Amino acid sequence: FVTITMTVLGDALKTVSDTAGDTNSWCEHPGKELLAYCSGQYHYTSLNTALENCLKRTDCGGVTCEPYIRWYTLRKGRELLYSRNGEKTWIRCKEEKRQCVAEVIQR
Repeated sequence: FVTITMTVLGDALKTVSDTAGDTNSWCEHPGKELLAYCSGQYHYTSLNTALENCLKRTDCGGVTCEPYIRWYTLRKGRELLYSRNGEKTWIRCKEEKRQCVAEVIQR
């Protein structure tokens, strides 16, 4: 089970960590999405469940929230695209956490 805590860094970025510490940290990217859905079961009604299931899969690059249908969907890849529908995406930070923060601050 993933226990999540949210840390706000300004208004642009939140980090979600599980009980294992920084090994499974997530960076939130508001206004961004990952393009393709994962195969099989790919949508969940809670962020916690979606993040937990993403960690178990080899084809999951992150979780995208689809606010218009209130789903958290497992997505492939790590290329963040601008969302026209108000989605936000969480990708694993791990050792890239500093890059993740830097990407958001540059905007």
